[in-house]
Amino acid sequence: MSTAEELLCKKWWRLGQSIWMLWGVLTLGFLAFIGWGYIALTAKKWTWGLIAALLLACTITYIVLVTPLNLPGKNEVGTAEQERMSSFLGGIIMTYWVASTIGAWIVNRRWLTWRAHAVAGTANKRPAVADQFADARVESALDPIASAVDALPSGQPGASRVAATADKVDVNSASREDFLSLPGITEESADAIITARSQVGSFQSPSDLVTLAGVKPHIFAGVQGSLLANPRRASPQPRDPGRRLEF
Repeated sequence: MSTAEELLCKKWWRLGQSIWMLWGVLTLGFLAFIGWGYIALTAKKWTWGLIAALLLACTITYIVLVTPLNLPGKNEVGTAEQERMSSFLGGIIMTYWVASTIGAWIVNRRWLTWRAHAVAGTANKRPAVADQFADARVESALDPIASAVDALPSGQPGASRVAATADKVDVNSASREDFLSLPGITEESADAIITARSQVGSFQSPSDLVTLAGVKPHIFAGVQGSLLANPRRASPQPRDPGRRLEF
């Protein structure tokens, strides 16, 4: 399922969610209150609902002012007077249309952000739980591999091959070369990861590369799917035979 950020990056999704603006753009603002009312009811934003009510009031006021000018028997005002009134009302219409369009364009950015998070939150609620169980099953399946890596002396070529098994790089056992094979990871980043790992002992999760090793978030986002963090097992300590009694 798409995240809110992925939805906002899709041009056609943004266009589809911005159709409400056409109520005002295509009708010179007369029906703009319909679009505003839609987003206000959907997002439950009372401020947008207040704007919709204000636009409705403006539309009704304009109709009330214009209707007498078009009724039969109301032409005694004079042609010049009617032209001035028509020009005045025409200017009001254009100002009203431009103002409502600009306002809709500004609020549309907030609407798209709210809509993306609402859609992503509803669509990803259940799959997110399933992904957690899937990650747990993957880590459980790779646990024997982590044990085999820990049993190998550091620096052996076999450790690097096992650490990158199944296209996943274990951040707790991968070598410098394994990290360099990831896109965006430079030599400086690989050295920083190795240094941070030696200082903390082991990473709790791949995200520690950002918080502890200084990997840039946008670089981490590109390699996150290729990383896992199997806990490093402490090597068993020899048992103390205890004090020997000699007779």
